[in-house]
Amino acid sequence: MRELINFTLNSPQGANSHTVVFKQPLLIKPNSDIIVNSVNISWNPVTGYLEDDFCILTDLPIKTFHAKGFEGQRGGAVEDRVLIYVPPNQNDADIADDPIAGVPAVAVRSYEPVQPVIHTMLNNELSLNSIHFQVVDAINLAPRTDIESFTVTFTLSHDC
Repeated sequence: MRELINFTLNSPQGANSHTVVFKQPLLIKPNSDIIVNSVNISWNPVTGYLEDDFCILTDLPIKTFHAKGFEGQRGGAVEDRVLIYVPPNQNDADIADDPIAGVPAVAVRSYEPVQPVIHTMLNNELSLNSIHFQVVDAINLAPRTDIESFTVTFTLSHDC
């Protein structure tokens, strides 16, 4: 039998990172799955904000590899704990949200993957007191300082 634990993380206003602290430790059993359901991010945009893309990093024991261009080197991949990548708007959405009157004060990006994003943790039994999340730029993984708030919903699934 599988146990499903649903999480909704709401960051404080004006924070690009947030640590959730549990009242009692969370027990994560071996070979648990994390299924990311949706992400909402609001930020203070500048010109070209429709092309902004984001990554949510975490300290959960997941492995994600991505290409990272180092100067003078091609095709390098590094391991980071990327929970989910939030892509830029689609081209048709760019036309519908054309900022003719200027850049809005706050932009909102909602992303719900068509295919579920599933991370299988290759861990021993683990007891956590907290989980940390951070919104970074998807290209260079630099922390975003313009984030107003973010919400991440995900499910932790493991065998009982």
